[in-house]
Amino acid sequence: MTGQLLTFPGGPAVAPRSGYALRLIDRGGVAEMLGVTREKLYRRLGEWSHHPANPFPAPVLGRGAGARWDPRAIDRWVAAGGEHATAPAGMAADTEDEWAARLDGRALTL
Repeated sequence: MTGQLLTFPGGPAVAPRSGYALRLIDRGGVAEMLGVTREKLYRRLGEWSHHPANPFPAPVLGRGAGARWDPRAIDRWVAAGGEHATAPAGMAADTEDEWAARLDGRALTL
């Protein structure tokens, strides 16, 4: 694959040590890969990142608006069940309502 550029939506190209360039994707590209809106991605990213059975992959470059992900890591997350992966015994994943309630409680303490 030397010299081949993998094309994914958005993001800068980087050259990993294996000798080929990998196109990293931004949040818009992640949303497109997952088939969700950017708004849903923004709302769920924190929850998905703390999922006890299958945490969402961390960005490999940058933070916030400049964050970029390896699309292969996103594919692996989806293949492992995505947000619907089963939590280990004794660790139930929060429902969306429980997550919202926790965030509301934290906001009240600010």
